[in-house]
Amino acid sequence: MSKRCKNKLGLIIGSIGLGLVIAVLLPFWGWILAGGAALIYLGWYLMENK
Repeated sequence: MSKRCKNKLGLIIGSIGLGLVIAVLLPFWGWILAGGAALIYLGWYLMENK
């Protein structure tokens, strides 16, 4: 294979790997942020109503 073909293959494999990592980590952090926001809201609600 030529050097140019190897570079394109490496870029494709790297992009797929990066996509898989983002697909796993982004939802994980999203749920953590959503849970934190829910806890803040719950705490705020309890302080206002007690």
